[in-house]
Amino acid sequence: MAIPAAHQYDRLVITGLNVIDKLFGIIMFVTLGLLSLNIIILTHFHWHPFVVFPIFTISLLFLIFVWLVTLNPHWVRSFLYGINTMLPVRDKIKSFISCLDNFRRRDSLSMLGLSFSWVLIIFFQYHTLVLAFTNVSIFDSFLAVNAVLITKIALPVSFADLGIREGAAVFYYTIFGVPHAAAFNAAILIFVINFLLPALVGSYYVFKLRWDLKVNSGPVKE
Repeated sequence: MAIPAAHQYDRLVITGLNVIDKLFGIIMFVTLGLLSLNIIILTHFHWHPFVVFPIFTISLLFLIFVWLVTLNPHWVRSFLYGINTMLPVRDKIKSFISCLDNFRRRDSLSMLGLSFSWVLIIFFQYHTLVLAFTNVSIFDSFLAVNAVLITKIALPVSFADLGIREGAAVFYYTIFGVPHAAAFNAAILIFVINFLLPALVGSYYVFKLRWDLKVNSGPVKE
């Protein structure tokens, strides 16, 4: 996706591109998560058809809507520009949503592919760590991990998802016969590997950058 030269250093455009990146990750998490939850409900819960059918129908209609919008970014662009005409701060919002000006369906497909690769990496992390403690089939683990990921999105109520991730992992993996301790240990190791260690390493560079900026912005001696 080409970015106009005039927008290469526009902070609002860059912010918009970051929002797009996050949204595509959420779209993939929600898609695989809803499909996995529906399969888990169908195969492991004996709910009445009058309860199951509406859940499946609503999930299917929701996913169809999400993917239609995702694969047609010009719909979103036209809608946002239309809304922008009714807002007070039009120039800044227009600059923010201009990140979609050159966003095409092929870009959506590329982003979806990258997001799916991201999900696969997280899945293999979980699956490998759980296998270190107990046996579980790769398909059951795939369903459990996707259910964990969508639960984290639905319940963003803790710092770095700490507690939500572990509780969800224990709940969903237990459905497939995985011991509580194995699921909890795998989830807490995911937190350490994917968040804690990178945060500790990144903190050094953040403080180093702040120190360098402070030193370089000092008074110039004559």
